Amino acid sequence: MALMALGAGGAGLLSFAHLRFVGWPLHPVGLAISQINTVWWDWLSLFAAWLIKGSMLRFWGLKGYRRALPFFIGLIVGSCVGSGMTVVVDSFH
Repeated sequence: MALMALGAGGAGLLSFAHLRFVGWPLHPVGLAISQINTVWWDWLSLFAAWLIKGSMLRFWGLKGYRRALPFFIGLIVGSCVGSGMTVVVDSFH
């Protein structure tokens, strides 16, 4: 019970800071996501996505970011389709 209260308090503080201070770097969702086991495997991909997005916004601006968005959505959809096809093909064995 005490750990749950500690987590709720931490999330509350992060939410307050995120809403109160412009440019606050820590998001309250990050606290919840950091406790999921798959983050240990996915942290490099998440960091790379953050770095690419930040670089694109900094050097290309919002217009360039929006022009490149379909490419990155295509990468995500292609990965999902490839994974889905693997499940379909494997189900016939």
